Amino acid sequence: MLTVMPFIFLNSPDLSRAEKFIDNCQIPPRDFIYLNTIGSDDDRKFSKSQIHCIVKTLLDLNFAIIYHSPGYDPRLAFKDHEKLLFPLPEVSFFELSALVSHAKAIISPDTSIVHLASALGIPVMAVFCKNDFDYTGKYYLSEVWSPLSQKSKIIDQSPLRKNKSLQQTGIPDLKINFDQEIKSFIRELQRP
Repeated sequence: MLTVMPFIFLNSPDLSRAEKFIDNCQIPPRDFIYLNTIGSDDDRKFSKSQIHCIVKTLLDLNFAIIYHSPGYDPRLAFKDHEKLLFPLPEVSFFELSALVSHAKAIISPDTSIVHLASALGIPVMAVFCKNDFDYTGKYYLSEVWSPLSQKSKIIDQSPLRKNKSLQQTGIPDLKINFDQEIKSFIRELQRP
């Protein structure tokens, strides 16, 4: 079966602005993780404790992090690591695309950034709500909207047997061992 990958055109000015931002942060290319913490609604965003765990694990692995985290700035909790933590500046969609194109990987709830990373071939660790179905009610959203980029990791705690009568659980309420999941994700990224 042939997989047709999505495509996005990145122009030179957007790529130059992204590269300048990365240079100003003193991050080597492809040596940072882009962390998106929010999605389209409250069920599709990381909780503060989840963000804290994700950031701590990435910092322990010595990764720089460019992040979009409205309402919670991880630099407040990790003051000793401010040289590895960079809030996303205000950017257009295409400037964000150019920035993401330089990332080693993306960590995000189920939202548009997952699909953007797929279009750019960037590995994604995508987290989906538990027991969340598509509009047909036949498939989990993770089955329909998973990233296509290689070495991506899907976190979906939905039961193997689909049961539409089970209540959906939002991402903030999921018990996820982010330390273990991220380390597994990074190990896979580092394999040839």
